[in-house]
This record gives sequence, structure tokens and C-alpha cells, in this order.
Amino acid sequence: MSLPLETRIAKTKSLYNAIPTILWSLMGFTPIGYFCYVYMELMWIYLFLALSLTILFLPDSFFQIIRMSANVSFYQKIGIRIVKKLTQDGDLVNRNLQRKFSNQRRLLSQNEIKRQISRSYFNEKMHFAMFTFFLLTAGYAFFHNFLMWALVISLTNIVFNIYPIFLQQYNRLRIRHIVKRQRPS
Repeated sequence: MSLPLETRIAKTKSLYNAIPTILWSLMGFTPIGYFCYVYMELMWIYLFLALSLTILFLPDSFFQIIRMSANVSFYQKIGIRIVKKLTQDGDLVNRNLQRKFSNQRRLLSQNEIKRQISRSYFNEKMHFAMFTFFLLTAGYAFFHNFLMWALVISLTNIVFNIYPIFLQQYNRLRIRHIVKRQRPS
């Protein structure tokens, strides 16, 4: 018995998304995980986690206020398209899905658009919380004279958290722009 097409697409999408998820997670969490395990006192890890997790309770409007730009071209100039290709639900995943299910095109409903915007805020909050944890940990490393670790954690923070934060801001701008174009005048 064959699975319904929507189910097959969803399963394939999950499988395709697993690859960037695993690669990004290994790249992002390996250096900081090792540093925390080997060099940090548990008390500091708990404190930094507690401080970082409070960000998850901030309202979406806060992230709208602190966004880097209201202009899509700003994000394009800093290379967000490259990140967009290599992430979960990114261009490579979507291109492979379209190749496998070439006859499946669909427009997003209003509910799906709202869900995507809501998910983008959630993703931004998660990366902002991790950004804060990485930043505090890099500060700890710097303060305790682990300068190379402070640099590695800071660089990892840029790639693993700052760019994904910018990607969520960019995605919301793009979605809103598409919605504006689709509205009848």
C-alpha cells in the first residue's frame, strides 16, 4: 500500500532536512560543548543557560524592533543567500524536493504563511538564546585567558547563531513582500 503523496513529501523533506541539521549542529555545538565540559565550572554553565533561556520568553515584537534592517538588500549584501542555500528548508533541500516531486507546486494559504512567520520568530528566539550562551561563554573564556577558545567560540557564534538570526529576519521580509504582491489592489 502506497503512502499518500503529502505524507511521502513530508517524510522526504524530513530526511533531506536531517543532513543540514546534523552538519550545522556538529559544527556549532562541538567547540562550545568541548570547552564547557573541559574548562567551565558547572555553576557558570547553569547560570549562563538560565540567562540565555530567558530570551525565549521575549515577545515577537521585541525581535521586530531589534531586526538589523527592514531592507532585503542589506541581508543579501552580507551573504545571507549562501546561508539560505545550506540550511534546513533551504534552497538545496527545496530544489531536491522539487526535483523528486516535480509535478507538485502549491501556493501557501494564509494559515501557512502565519505559521511560517511564527516559526521564524521561534527559530530566531532559539538562535538568539544560543547566541547569548555562546557570547557569555566566549566572555568566560576570554576572562580566564583561554584566548584561542574565546576566538573559536566567537567565530562559531557568528556562523551558527548570528547568520541564522539574520536568515529569519530576511525570510520574514521576503514572506511579507510576497504577501503584499499577491494582495489585490
